[in-house]
Amino acid sequence: MNSSLVSIIIPAYNAQKYIKETIESALNQTHKNIEVIVVDDGSTDNTKQVLEPYIKRNKIRYSYQENQGQSAGRNNGFNLSKGDFILFLDHDDILLLGAVEESLKFLKENSQYGLVYFDFCYFFNDDLSKKYHHCLGENYSGLIFDKLIKYGPCCNPSQALIKRKVSEKFRFNSQFDSSEDWDYWLSIARQGIKFGFLDKVLVYRRIAENSDSASVSGRIKCKNSSMRVYQKWLSNLSKEEIKKFSLLARMEKLKIKKILLFLMKYNTRQEIMKVISDSHLSIWWSKLMGLILKIKLSILPIKLVKNFMLFFDQKRNKYNFQLVK
Repeated sequence: MNSSLVSIIIPAYNAQKYIKETIESALNQTHKNIEVIVVDDGSTDNTKQVLEPYIKRNKIRYSYQENQGQSAGRNNGFNLSKGDFILFLDHDDILLLGAVEESLKFLKENSQYGLVYFDFCYFFNDDLSKKYHHCLGENYSGLIFDKLIKYGPCCNPSQALIKRKVSEKFRFNSQFDSSEDWDYWLSIARQGIKFGFLDKVLVYRRIAENSDSASVSGRIKCKNSSMRVYQKWLSNLSKEEIKKFSLLARMEKLKIKKILLFLMKYNTRQEIMKVISDSHLSIWWSKLMGLILKIKLSILPIKLVKNFMLFFDQKRNKYNFQLVK
């Protein structure tokens, strides 16, 4: 397994600022039998020019596609790949030197797993001097479909090394403009494939100023995509499973979270009231929460409510992101 070919697939869109750093982290792996495939998703900046030196020296395989989204980029990259193992790396993330080697070693020693995912740290924009560990709670190994459907994705694609015999059976769903990784992991786990967790930080994930996770609008977009994932799996699960996983209640919680995000975005009472009405809350406790919000909005200044939500959100982020010393 130590001599196995590993395909590192990088979907890239307008990635000129960060992709060189990402590619260098892939090429400098201690495991040397790798191929790096970059799928340019119709970039309109100088991504291709940045990649030219690597293309000319045959350091990477480059493929261009009309803009179809990150999922299509990953899927097309996989179709070009030859590796026994696959790692999908986002174009602004940074692999640590031993990421591939340690992941391969883990899978060799734990052959029951179809993939391994590892820990990560966040950093913001260009500042690698400060790295943050995201307190996501417990990590799971083994058969984890029930955990994924209840609690969301176990990892980002940049955090996982997947056996080819697993990844060749699945594709990222290009209908989701976000949360496509969650749907991908659910599809794999649904087939009884076991996930392994390697308790080591092996990738640094960048939060750039223009990323979805850095803005309220981007987070609303993610919540909308998560709802579409829930709706897809709602139709794929039995009534018993829907009840077992409390799926309807989880969808209601997602609606409430989206409403609270809109409270930080909109500036008028009418806009927020419309969001609450359009959410179609359907369980008694969520209807009650919606009613309480409407009452508070009718008596309190909208600016006060918005500032409170922004303050609460900042406190939540401070708790969730712990500086690594």
